[in-house]
Amino acid sequence: MKLSRHSTLFISILIPIITTALIALSIYIPRSLVKIPEITLIYVTDQYSYPQYSFKEDGTITQQILPQPEYPNQYQAPKNGNTATLHLLHLPSNTTEDVSYEQIQNKKWGKLESLPNNFKVSRGSDSYNVLFSGPSYSQSWYISGNGIAQKLETAQSSRDSYAVEFIGWISP
Repeated sequence: MKLSRHSTLFISILIPIITTALIALSIYIPRSLVKIPEITLIYVTDQYSYPQYSFKEDGTITQQILPQPEYPNQYQAPKNGNTATLHLLHLPSNTTEDVSYEQIQNKKWGKLESLPNNFKVSRGSDSYNVLFSGPSYSQSWYISGNGIAQKLETAQSSRDSYAVEFIGWISP
């Protein structure tokens, strides 16, 4: 009689604990099995400077150098000296290297919208301001998909995430 009274109490406490553990395992085990794809992303810093780079439909990246018109009788804004630079970001090691246009011009790149395993590259907030109930203005780039996300470390000179534009990807 005493045993059945205690066993009912024991089972009623144990059921929510087991249910919570099963739900936690069903969430965390699949996430631990997903890996960031082994790819190389290409991105440009200071994209709105010259030269400009763009992705073509045939999988190549083009360089566009537009001449700056000069008007002798009008005020000329000073040139800011910024030049767009190309960088490769190797995943999952998250390391960046600078490249020249000549090194990448003959390779076939994939569209950024077609990353493997439904991953995507997007801009996101680094933190959330709890006191004033809003996101911070500090934003970074992330690769995310299948329940995981990883912050992308872009070049040191491009702390402003709006000065970075991802163009495409290639398998190593």
